[in-house]
Amino acid sequence: MPPPVPRKALNLKQKVDIIRFKDSNGGWSIRKLADKFGIGKTQVAEVLKNKEDILRRYNENSTNEKSRRFQRNGPGELIDKIVLEWFNRVRNKNVPVSGPIIQAKALEVAREIECDDFKASNGWLESFKVRHNIVFKSICGESASTNLTIVNEWKSKISEIVTGYEPQNIFNADETGLFYRALPDKTFSYKGESCSGGKIAKERLTVLLCVSMSGEKLKPLVIGKSVKPRCFKGIDVSKLAVEWKANSKAWMTTHIMTDWLQRLDQQMKTQNRKILLFLDNATSHAHLSLDNVTLIFFPPNITSTSQPLDQGIIKNFKVFYRKFALQHIIANLEDAQNAHDLAKQIDVLKAITWVKKAWTQISSLTITNCFKKADFPSSEPPEIENEVNGNELIELMELLPLPRNDDFATIDSNLSTECSSDDIAIILDDIRTEFVESVESDDEQQAENSENSEIKTFSNYSEALEQLIRLKEFYLNKGDEKGFSYVSELIIHHELEMTKSKFKKQTSIESFFKK
Repeated sequence: MPPPVPRKALNLKQKVDIIRFKDSNGGWSIRKLADKFGIGKTQVAEVLKNKEDILRRYNENSTNEKSRRFQRNGPGELIDKIVLEWFNRVRNKNVPVSGPIIQAKALEVAREIECDDFKASNGWLESFKVRHNIVFKSICGESASTNLTIVNEWKSKISEIVTGYEPQNIFNADETGLFYRALPDKTFSYKGESCSGGKIAKERLTVLLCVSMSGEKLKPLVIGKSVKPRCFKGIDVSKLAVEWKANSKAWMTTHIMTDWLQRLDQQMKTQNRKILLFLDNATSHAHLSLDNVTLIFFPPNITSTSQPLDQGIIKNFKVFYRKFALQHIIANLEDAQNAHDLAKQIDVLKAITWVKKAWTQISSLTITNCFKKADFPSSEPPEIENEVNGNELIELMELLPLPRNDDFATIDSNLSTECSSDDIAIILDDIRTEFVESVESDDEQQAENSENSEIKTFSNYSEALEQLIRLKEFYLNKGDEKGFSYVSELIIHHELEMTKSKFKKQTSIESFFKK
């Protein structure tokens, strides 16, 4: 009888190697594994028994030697990010991906960035899999196909999924594209536009909204094209009314979404809350294992009927946003040649103010009704819909010298919020932009002259509005978040009052312009 193999101390990396080898070679017995790695059978059994804990600790261990060496390798890190972004995109389209395919894509990326000494070896592949907790599995059945049966099956599972969670801990998050300068006459050129570049792309934002079943609203995340637009001069971006991110296309990316999810997890940990977060299967939505946030992904192609945000919350948000934008344009028409000139002067700082204001207008009743409409379990039937009165938006449109269009509120409902291509150049462009600290957008307007003027009394809202704008610039330059917020509310109020006065006068549209 051979003597027992002496117990050998294994570091975390060696334990992970055993687990990965077992995953890739499922038929190997504990005895064969013990012989291959030169350790006892008991040690192998212990490693496999504690698999989840070992992988978790390994992924969290950012101080191991291999991780440090990787972080110093600039081209290697860039290749890793691009390949991971590509992998997430194709995986969410249910495309089978094998190890050799990943290696071939990595070599293609290396050629694209002119990194000639990169070798997509088997060792690199194993390290890539470990870093991102990737395990190759067989694809069974026809999970990629979608029909009414899947919708009904999903509805039947919701009650089971949310069991043990209170309504205040059940969340839904989703992105929506926003043409922040849009006028009613632009509807037909925008509708269905994928917005991959050109002039239209410069006039778009992506907004991530998140709500709970009880009506709680988290701070919106807004993605623009510039990390530091000119209109942000003197502003502490961390103190904006929204979270601000940027990349070259104003798209959601895996990098931005992962960062947002990790910060949300930390926020819930601080509040001692465990939550469910329902997301669609967008390619940018990372599949993460978090401590206080459990991610639940809707099956493909059912969000139009099953996602609460798509049942009226996003639509109401856009109606309110466009109401504030049109009020601003109408209130200032007398000082401009035409409405289009005013629309061009809307910068992302104004847009952020209206995004925040529009979001505060969405009531908890609207949110809870939308969860019920999406068949989330509730002890009470939906109450009377609390949607914004669309007639207000129509009345505002009639004050403009432009053709009215009833689709104005939802012109960007089909606007893409992420790259729909697997093209390496596009992914590379987005990743490079995320590393840039400050990029000035060429379509932002120059800051207005803020020279002091003599204090005077005002005879109308228009004169008062001019001074409020100056005061807003003052708070902006001082970094006074509270003062800036108060004055922004006052500006919206003044623009509303000026709009009301135009309704009362019922003057001809020609009187809105300078002679």
